[in-house]
Amino acid sequence: MKSSENQTPNVGTGDVKSAKRTVQILEILASSKTSMSLSAISKAGQIPKSSLHGILKTLVDQGWINFIEENSSYVLGLKSLKVGARFLDTDKLTNGALLYMAQFRDTFGETINFGRFDGYNVIYLSSFESSKNLRKYSRIGRSTPAYATSMGKAILAARPFEEVESIYTSSFTKLTAKTVPDLSALEVELAQCRKDGWSIEHGQSSIGYSCIAIAVSDQFPPINSLSISMHTKDLTAKYRDIILPELFSLAKKIIS
Repeated sequence: MKSSENQTPNVGTGDVKSAKRTVQILEILASSKTSMSLSAISKAGQIPKSSLHGILKTLVDQGWINFIEENSSYVLGLKSLKVGARFLDTDKLTNGALLYMAQFRDTFGETINFGRFDGYNVIYLSSFESSKNLRKYSRIGRSTPAYATSMGKAILAARPFEEVESIYTSSFTKLTAKTVPDLSALEVELAQCRKDGWSIEHGQSSIGYSCIAIAVSDQFPPINSLSISMHTKDLTAKYRDIILPELFSLAKKIIS
C-alpha cells in the first residue's frame, strides 16, 4: 500500500481554476488605489460575474477582503495585511537593510527606499520618509512599473534588452506626463544607466520628485534596489555626487 504522502492530491480542474481566480482577485484589488465594484473586478480579470460572486463572498467571509455597503464595492481586508506583514518580518535582506536605511535618512534627511522586482513592477518593501516630504501615504507594499522608476531601471539595466522587450509587450502606462513613453526611450535610459552604474528619473513616477537608484548586487541579475527620492529642485549634480558614494556603501553593508 502506498503512503498517502506520496500520492498526488485529487484536485479537479474546477478547483484549480477557482484557486487561480481567487489569487487573481486579490492581485487586482491590491493593484487598485480605490475600492472596486463586482463589475469592475469582473472586467479587470475577465471573470464571469456568476463565478466571481461566490469567490468574493468566500473571501469576505474569511476576512481576506471587505465589502463596502455604501457603494457596493470591495477592498483588501486585514488578513491580507497580516500575510504581507509576515513576509516583511521574515525577509532577511529587507530586515538587514532597516538599520542602515534609518541611519542614511537621519544623516542626509532624505527619503530612502528599498524595492524588489516582481517580473514587471517594483514593490516597495521598506521606506524611511524624509520629514520634508510628508507624503499622505506609505510606500510600503505599493507597486510601480519598473520602467517608470529609478529603482526599476537600475534592475532592468542589468538584463539584456531583449529580455526587457519580452516583459513589456504592451503600451506603457503614463504615471505622469514625464513617464518614459516607450521601449525605444527606455532603451536609451537603460544604456545610460549601464554606463553610469546608477539610474535617475525626474518626475516620471511622481510630479515634482526625482529619484536616484542603484541595484543591490546580492544576486545576478539583480532583483533588489535602493533609491533616494527628494524634491527635483534639491537633486543637484553636486548633491548627487555626495550621496551616491554613501548609497553604494549602504548597499555593500546590506549584503555583507
